[in-house]
Amino acid sequence: MSMLGKVPGMVRWAMAAAGAMVVATVVSNAANYAYSLVMSRMLGPERFGEFTALLGVLMILSIATQLVQTVVARYVTELRSGRDPGSVPAFVNRLARVMAVVGLAAFVVSVPLAWPVAAALQIDHIAPVVATMSALVLGFVVPVAWGRFQGEQAFWRLGTSMVVLNLARVAVGVALVAVGFGVSGAIAATTIATVFVAAMVLPALRAPSSPSAGAGPELATLARFALPTLGALVAWAMLTNFDVVIVKAMAVPADAGYYGAAATVGKIALFLPTALGLVILPKGAARHHAGVDSRGILRRTGQALVVVSGALTAICALWGDRVVHLMFTSEYAPAADLLVPIVVAMSCFALANVMLFYYLGVGRTTFSVVLIVAMVFQIALLLLVASSPKEAALVQMAVGIGIVAANEALYVPLLRPLPKARRAGGSGDPPPA
Repeated sequence: MSMLGKVPGMVRWAMAAAGAMVVATVVSNAANYAYSLVMSRMLGPERFGEFTALLGVLMILSIATQLVQTVVARYVTELRSGRDPGSVPAFVNRLARVMAVVGLAAFVVSVPLAWPVAAALQIDHIAPVVATMSALVLGFVVPVAWGRFQGEQAFWRLGTSMVVLNLARVAVGVALVAVGFGVSGAIAATTIATVFVAAMVLPALRAPSSPSAGAGPELATLARFALPTLGALVAWAMLTNFDVVIVKAMAVPADAGYYGAAATVGKIALFLPTALGLVILPKGAARHHAGVDSRGILRRTGQALVVVSGALTAICALWGDRVVHLMFTSEYAPAADLLVPIVVAMSCFALANVMLFYYLGVGRTTFSVVLIVAMVFQIALLLLVASSPKEAALVQMAVGIGIVAANEALYVPLLRPLPKARRAGGSGDPPPA
């Protein structure tokens, strides 16, 4: 059967695999998208440029919180797979206490950085930057609960809390901007919404009822997995957000707003992978630990994403002007010229996200090196070569294509036939790296 003939089955498989997470992620991302569109109208191009740049900063700051969720999910999966399932509550409670202290300390340390960040991003006052930093206070605690839900494959609980976070953010943010808080209110809404979700997930963080329950892995054990994971998450966050920050710093405010609008369209490509990445880590890890070949999970998921991304790219190539006018009004018309390279770049980064979580689940942490090298090239090219928003978009596209090509050559290929398994034992996965 041809690749085209397999398309419906691949897409159905990917949707079924993610299950409830697809629904939750679609709702959450739709809320985020609607929020960005509303903010583009309420703030105007110049302030919207500030908003998208600070969102980029927020995403880079959230690397540490994503790390917490990923590490917790990985070890909860292992504990439930047979090592010590009764120790999950104690492990989660212990880590949540540590992360509460870390989050507060991170906010206190970050506040003095508000002045240089505001200056670098051409923002007139520090209030929006401090509002961005405030997300760190509870931003380390909630991911502990989310990691537990992910590791237990309790996707409906994870999905519900994600939906609440994003809907609350929209409601609070629109209200704050409407009464005059501007960019500060639009950004601070994330922190306020996180308070609601922290109260919602608190039961999952409580101490175990049985005092004899095990404590789970030690912090040193977590650190050995966390270090390569941190590098990969830093790289992915930079790949998907640093361009917006750089364009805001180097371009005139209106051009930064146009680029922010195009980047907002491009991030549609991240909708489905956000769900699939959360699902593929515990599913891949469980199959890997059971000695079952898990490579098909990545191939089917990746192939489905190629189809969806191709359709999105075609729409932007054929009707980019209409897309921008419909979503942002004619005031953002110059953004249409940036759509195709940005959408291609984000589609490649979407694939990289799914690849990353699969490889982390099966212990192939060397994929982190691919993302780190790509990040280094991205930063160098954006700082040294890109002198306009269009050139920044082309840099993003080139880096994204390079990541996908590296995976095809070195890891589990999405398009060419699978190589034979390199180890005995039935899983078909290479040994951890």
